[in-house]
Amino acid sequence: NVQPNMLAIDTTSGEFIIQHSMQTEVERICYAYGIPPPTYTLQEKRLLDGVPYVRYYGALVAGAIGSPCVSLGRFARLDDDAREDVAAILIGRLLSVAGHTIRDFNYYNVQQLQQQVEMMKKEILELKYELGIQNEDKVNNK
Repeated sequence: NVQPNMLAIDTTSGEFIIQHSMQTEVERICYAYGIPPPTYTLQEKRLLDGVPYVRYYGALVAGAIGSPCVSLGRFARLDDDAREDVAAILIGRLLSVAGHTIRDFNYYNVQQLQQQVEMMKKEILELKYELGIQNEDKVNNK
């Protein structure tokens, strides 16, 4: 279920989001690997401050690419959101076992940001070192 031109929450009217169903994606991956799609089972219902929450677990028979796996999702207000969470976890586990990774626009952005963070950490260490030397000189001059 691709929903193009859907306005993203908390954005200006000029920004859009393309949202994919994780349940559909995991089914496609399973089909590509020749294994049955996962099953989703309601694991728990909770009422927090008058708001109902649900949590699902998903079971996946990985067959030739690995051992079966069961993953427990997080609590969500809507059934579909809870199943989407489990599907995303299953996708990660399935691709990891098969030795694959998901790379998309955000993946590359995260890599670039991580490189920037590492460079900034090095700069901070260098500045701390320089400040430490300057402070030692001030102490020795007194």
